Amino acid sequence: MAEAQVRDTVTIVMPPYTDTTCDSVQLSFMALQSSDTFSHVYYEWFVDDTLYTGVSIDTFLTTALQNGDSVFCKLFFTNSFGFPDSSKSNTIIVYRDTSIAPGIVISLTTGSNPDCAGHPLTFTAYPINGGTAPTYQWMIDGVPIAGADSITFTRIFGDPDTISCQIISNSTCSAGYPDTVTSNIIPIIHYHLADSIHITVKHNPICAGTPDTLNATYYNPGTGFSLAWFVNGVVVPGVIGNTYYTSTLHNGDYVYCVLTTPDPCIATDSSVSNVVTMTVISLNNDTVGVTMTHGSNPGCLDSSVTYQGTYSNFGVDPVYEWFINGVLVDSNITVLDTTYTNGEVLTFKVYATDGGCYTLDTVNSSGVLMLRDSTPPIPLDITDRQPVGNQ
Repeated sequence: MAEAQVRDTVTIVMPPYTDTTCDSVQLSFMALQSSDTFSHVYYEWFVDDTLYTGVSIDTFLTTALQNGDSVFCKLFFTNSFGFPDSSKSNTIIVYRDTSIAPGIVISLTTGSNPDCAGHPLTFTAYPINGGTAPTYQWMIDGVPIAGADSITFTRIFGDPDTISCQIISNSTCSAGYPDTVTSNIIPIIHYHLADSIHITVKHNPICAGTPDTLNATYYNPGTGFSLAWFVNGVVVPGVIGNTYYTSTLHNGDYVYCVLTTPDPCIATDSSVSNVVTMTVISLNNDTVGVTMTHGSNPGCLDSSVTYQGTYSNFGVDPVYEWFINGVLVDSNITVLDTTYTNGEVLTFKVYATDGGCYTLDTVNSSGVLMLRDSTPPIPLDITDRQPVGNQ
């Protein structure tokens, strides 16, 4: 498959609430790349499809735009194939007027609302036609707060405080409109967070002695929280994280986790997870062996020997394999009849296939050393232990 070409893209934005302005007010445009990993990057800015010369960076500042002008930029870069490339941004239409009403919008920029009590929050004011040096006054419940006269306002608020901001605009193009305006109002909401915890287990049922992993997922734990794992109501020493790895569980053991937090923001100081009851299956003690049913060992080279493979506790449909000197010679049979050379070692192997629980999934019999000779031994007279025919 051919490698896909990776290209950079660009989007242009303006600061909030500056898209409508008075004539001759400086406007700011910022170009945002989709990735900063491309090389040989530069920008070209266009006003009404005409290149604005002298600007090749990601910021475009100008006071020369008129009502209805359109602004976009082009990003030039080297793409992932190593070739020169370019991308065109979105277009922003400029709106200008000779008289615009001042305004102000406030927004929470640091922290959360609703949230617990005691956490600092930061609000930011966004002026609309505020002029070059607007004056700010932050208010709580409509009452001005001494010293709170910057574009941001940070403190720990009470519940149910309401936050607003007043601006006095020094704009030169607000004729016919009041210079002093008040923002939207944001109520502060405090509540206690509810903590919770839930555990899952990777394998259940499991075979006895098999390693298993339990994981805890918690919500709203607060600061300074801790976890403790329990088996049958007894804490597991040394396990304090959200993962419990063990190979010592028994059938019927029940496992749970407790989340404890000292954070006063949390509704309860401890939370108990769901309970996982383990099913642990005992191991089958599987065995394998071989028995000679025909022939002899030691024996002659040209004499076949028959071995019967035996096994127990391997479940349904185990696989049988015969090996001589570690080389597979037959499978799917329990009886092997063949001849051997001197010194060969016979092994019978069985392995389970039904997914059950066994002491060993694969078991090899003890190796049988085959002793073979081309000359059979001379029969002995059992009376005098002398070879027959030498009397």
